[in-house]
Amino acid sequence: LSDNTDSVQGVPEKETQDDLIQPDTSLQLNEVGSGNVEQNIEQDDLADNNQEEKSEIEQEDENDINSESETEDSDNQIEQTQDKSSELDELLQKEDSGIYRIEVQKDAVLKISNIIKNSLQKHIIAVKGPEGSGKSAVLKEVSEYLADQGYLSLYGSCTPLVQITSFGFFQDAFLRIMGFPPYSTSTETFIKDFKKSHFSKVFSFLKGHDLTTFLNIFYPSQKDVFDNIVQNKMKLFSIFEKVIKSFLLNNNLIILIDNFELLDGASYDFIVHMIKNGFFNNRLKLLVAYQDEKDIKNYFELSPEKDKMFETVELEKFNRQELLDAVERNTYINLANVLDEQEINEIVERADGNAVRMEQETAYLFDCGYLQIQDNEIIINPQNKPIDNCIAFEDLIKLRINSLPPSAKNVLFMAAIMGYRFANSILCLSVTMADDNAAEVLDFLIKNLFQFE
Repeated sequence: LSDNTDSVQGVPEKETQDDLIQPDTSLQLNEVGSGNVEQNIEQDDLADNNQEEKSEIEQEDENDINSESETEDSDNQIEQTQDKSSELDELLQKEDSGIYRIEVQKDAVLKISNIIKNSLQKHIIAVKGPEGSGKSAVLKEVSEYLADQGYLSLYGSCTPLVQITSFGFFQDAFLRIMGFPPYSTSTETFIKDFKKSHFSKVFSFLKGHDLTTFLNIFYPSQKDVFDNIVQNKMKLFSIFEKVIKSFLLNNNLIILIDNFELLDGASYDFIVHMIKNGFFNNRLKLLVAYQDEKDIKNYFELSPEKDKMFETVELEKFNRQELLDAVERNTYINLANVLDEQEINEIVERADGNAVRMEQETAYLFDCGYLQIQDNEIIINPQNKPIDNCIAFEDLIKLRINSLPPSAKNVLFMAAIMGYRFANSILCLSVTMADDNAAEVLDFLIKNLFQFE
């Protein structure tokens, strides 16, 4: 990542010729780099790239979004249902406030999917809800649900690291959609190998410095002076427009931003640029999830006539049965068959609708030895009943971490630092552990619910 987090990445002066490590190109995008495609994109780009836009970008350059980070929401599952007109009419009925109130998250997935497919006005949809209510799961399920219906998803998750990285969201999203590893030993090597891969055909409309500049977003290495911030940002805006237009040639497109309150400033500026220039329409939708109470429209300073573009779906906390179902899905443990009613009610009350806490409470019962597995059955050891029943969620996590052996704790800390950009090879180097041993420790951590995604 660039060490200058206040500016956009510099535009490279020339292409390099160093040898390269072949990136993982497991995801095959449709080849859209035909001559007609290049001509259409270049013509659209010239029409949109004017001096008035440059002045607007200069005024908005300092905009940024800052907020506290949230914990990852628990995974949720959905049963796919048929899209019937009567069902759609019922689902699209809303309150006068314009905010949907949904208790069952699978209904939220279906409702959002129908808005994306059928609404002629709603192009920016926000998913709000308390911590642990399944916002991240809803975004992922919507993406999977619409994938079979001609929609391509550009998904990225914002973190504190993404927030301080110029174009951090789009860096994360492009790495994910192309299946590239989170790190590269050499940007120059990556660029050279990229040109030898099938992706060179997919992005054949990007030539020379445009291609090199675009790829520098993936693994930033180029630098530039502060005076060129606006010029470089405009250049990247133009390149991103071409890439998004190329995606739209063969697919409908959804841009999904998880933890929107941690979106970096440069990506935010480009989203605003897209809104003001009419990019979002029936074929290009924006879906965001965040925990903040702020209305999605208040994140953008737009004219009142654009308010009709926005819609909000607000998730409720999980109820008692939904919390128990979430635990059973992710741990294969039916607490009703293990604990008495009073114990279950106490855990449900502490969870307060947060499915992640519910899972962690269950895992802690195993950590402290209150629940044990014996002869393939779960038994209770009353002598190990935990006494810390009213602690904060953060303290519960600390108790669980402190119960780990040193080797597992070390692996967990290093994996947590990498977060979404986790890589086995880097983990093994950082903890000086053999690959097999590291894999064994990771498997232990995952089975014991130390992995939130």
